[in-house]
Amino acid sequence: FGSSFFAACCMRAVQCRINLRPVFLRVMGACASTDLRAASPSLPLSQEAEATLLKVIPPSAGLCVSDVDIPFGVDGRASIHTLELPSRSTDSPPLVLLPGYGTGAALFNQLLSAFTDRPVMRSRRVLATDPLGTGLSSRPLWTAGQDVDKAEEWFVSSLESWREKQGIDKMDLLGHSLGGYIAVCYAERYPDRIRKLILASPVGVPPEPEGWKEKIAARAWYFRFALSLWERGWTPHAFVRSGPWGRYFLSQYVSRRFPDSDQIDKPAMLAYLSSTWTEGADSGEYALPAILMPGAWAKRPLCERLGLLKVHSVDFIYGETDWMDHRHAEKVAQIGSGPRMSVKLVQDAGHQLFVDNPTGTGEAIEEVVAGKSCL
Repeated sequence: FGSSFFAACCMRAVQCRINLRPVFLRVMGACASTDLRAASPSLPLSQEAEATLLKVIPPSAGLCVSDVDIPFGVDGRASIHTLELPSRSTDSPPLVLLPGYGTGAALFNQLLSAFTDRPVMRSRRVLATDPLGTGLSSRPLWTAGQDVDKAEEWFVSSLESWREKQGIDKMDLLGHSLGGYIAVCYAERYPDRIRKLILASPVGVPPEPEGWKEKIAARAWYFRFALSLWERGWTPHAFVRSGPWGRYFLSQYVSRRFPDSDQIDKPAMLAYLSSTWTEGADSGEYALPAILMPGAWAKRPLCERLGLLKVHSVDFIYGETDWMDHRHAEKVAQIGSGPRMSVKLVQDAGHQLFVDNPTGTGEAIEEVVAGKSCL
């Protein structure tokens, strides 16, 4: 839901001969503004959309939805929105799920439902969170600008405060896409809190390839324009907030990106994404230009950091048709330094593997937490 979404919007607009100038002006105006709205927002539309998505989880699973208060800033408070499948067993460490950019904990709904049918996962506590400044969590003023170190600290410190409040000593930490990047940042700082680090199609593994800028210069104008907005601090949320065309393009993206399936409630997904992108204050969405350069290349690539981690293992999981190339992870794993690493592919799934194939993704995660892995 980053550059690919905006490029798709621009392409569709050109095909429909839509005048994008007024939309772009509103987008740039939204990017230039600074919103000083405080933390702890009231998000009734987002809450309603989330509740609809969570209906797929059996009532017998005992799903708990809560907002966990954490300290933030100088004498300030914030809350981290949390979904939890409880467990009576305390023998296994909990599994904590961090969503990707522009999504949220509720899009793990089908995965959480699949976990209820898997013995290994039923025996452990599973928690999914909306990182600080996103989803239904608090939306404090984004203070990191485009400084990658400050952006990483924003998410790592709030995740650690959340862990302390939850009374978790050690956990299996799974991050998807940008959530995977955040999980690595957390593991660098707090390796003793990680039993297994699971990276589901993580962003930022390879460095920017040689000749990338030259290739971009030869691309279509709308692709180059999208990347220039990214470089200036644009977010796809700003585009959707800019007016009715923003929501229209988001609806087209959801409709075309995901297959028609009884498992995928596209109207509910659209309502959730649209409301969480537009209803609250702009905040954690600015992590996109802070952490990633145009094209989704990390300012601090993970390939240079993974081998230095002090955790026991790092397990990668990708969709079979993922636009994130699993070969970058395989290359890091084959170097052989640092923690033990493995790479798994989920069939019939792309980058949004939790949505595309929640059953297959659940099986892959269960194998990892149970200690079964492969290159």
